[in-house]
Amino acid sequence: MTKEEWKQIENEMFPPYGHVKLKIDGYDVSLGFVAVAGFRWEIAVCVNGKIRLEDLKTDCEIRRRFYQKHTRSIMPKDKKDKILKGMKKAERKKFEQENHDMMYYEYYMPTWASFKKLKAHLIKNNTNIELVKEE
Repeated sequence: MTKEEWKQIENEMFPPYGHVKLKIDGYDVSLGFVAVAGFRWEIAVCVNGKIRLEDLKTDCEIRRRFYQKHTRSIMPKDKKDKILKGMKKAERKKFEQENHDMMYYEYYMPTWASFKKLKAHLIKNNTNIELVKEE
């Protein structure tokens, strides 16, 4: 896609009625706004007309290509700091890498708060992105 097409998509994606259809590596992807909390809007990604719970729960191609990954700490910051307190920077990094599954959990969401991050993720994880012209 060209810069002009991305600019056109960004201009069309204006809440609450912004909606764009794309053809990405054989998938029909539509981007539209959903109300998340109160007056906050995020961009929802529908692949082949659906947001399937199975795609969010299991590791699959659709999840990796289109959905946003979130990582959160399991334990509160003060408890984590107590554990890591006496360690040097290199030791902390090694400890966190070895115990990543015990300290953090990951989940995926079909919504994006930022168009820039969504665009970067789509470009990075897909090869052929085309704008579908609606008549």
